[in-house]
Amino acid sequence: MKIYPLILIGFLTAGIAALLSSCLEAPSAPPDFPDERFPMPPQYLNASISLAEISLSWTFDDSLPVREFNIYRGSDSNEQEYRIGKSAQTQYRDYQGLSTGVTYYYSVAAVSKEGYEGRRSETLSVIFTPDYAPSPVTLAQPAPLDSAAGLRLTWSRYNENNFASYRIFRSTSSPVNIEVLPQAIINESTTTRYDDSGLTRGTTYYYRVAVYNRAGLSTASNEVSGTVPVN
Repeated sequence: MKIYPLILIGFLTAGIAALLSSCLEAPSAPPDFPDERFPMPPQYLNASISLAEISLSWTFDDSLPVREFNIYRGSDSNEQEYRIGKSAQTQYRDYQGLSTGVTYYYSVAAVSKEGYEGRRSETLSVIFTPDYAPSPVTLAQPAPLDSAAGLRLTWSRYNENNFASYRIFRSTSSPVNIEVLPQAIINESTTTRYDDSGLTRGTTYYYRVAVYNRAGLSTASNEVSGTVPVN
């Protein structure tokens, strides 16, 4: 049988080229088994919250040199996280479209010098509660209750997502001290009325309503007063 050298060389060349191509092609995702081309996941992902941003930091201990870190964020634990930025350091400041009271889910992945992205860190959930005091509500003049010795308070609603509670403070003299235990605590932002009953007729009472947010900060309303009718 005759062997044609040119045909044989052609087959060998094509086979070698295919083998080299498969070896050099970058995998689309890190393999399940250890691979020295892929960086290890970052560790100890942490977050701190300031007035208008979430600051992320993490640690990375890998002998493989890295080019950068990709930062991923999602707003639902069940949905895919999307890359929002990258950093050459082990820290990142996120201030992109954050909404007060929303929970964000972060993870970080290292990228090698050759462009291989390793597996992501464990996901960190962060509730964005900026550390600024809430805006005050406006307290209206108290109105007498129809069927009891008391006064009805009404105020404007607090509309931010970081609402924690309304706290009602009462005194028989002005100014009202808001550093004492409140007369009542209301945990629903939509509840903007309080009936203060069992009061002494003919007595004047002074009130303020403080709004507390999830960060524990508060702002008090204006002060109002009302006198319980004698009859």
